[in-house]
Parts: sequence; C-alpha cells; structure tokens
Amino acid sequence: MEKKLETVMDELIARPRRSRMCLCRPPRLCLGVTGKASDDSAGIIHAIAEEAARLEPKSSHL
Repeated sequence: MEKKLETVMDELIARPRRSRMCLCRPPRLCLGVTGKASDDSAGIIHAIAEEAARLEPKSSHL
C-alpha cells in the first residue's frame, strides 16, 4: 500500500501549479507529504480542510 500511495502522490504533485501536498486521514493522521509540505503541519492542515468542507458540504474535494 505504501508504494501505491507514493506513486499516487508523485503523480499528483507533478501536475501544474502544485508545489506541496499533505495527505491526511481522520483523526489527523498524516499518511504522507511531498514537495515543500511538512508532516508537522498535518494536524492543522486536516483541521482547516474539515472546516472548509463545512462551507460547501456537497463538495467532493475531501
């Protein structure tokens, strides 16, 4: 599973206008980071994403 996750993250970070990525899952568990991201930020990034999702509950971005 770890290799698949790394492959997906590498493919996503290679897309235009992406310089960092932090992949998290509840309860704020960091699964991986790439680019200029830091795993120290995983908890706060996840919390911000949860709050943002509440602004547009029907969105499928999370």
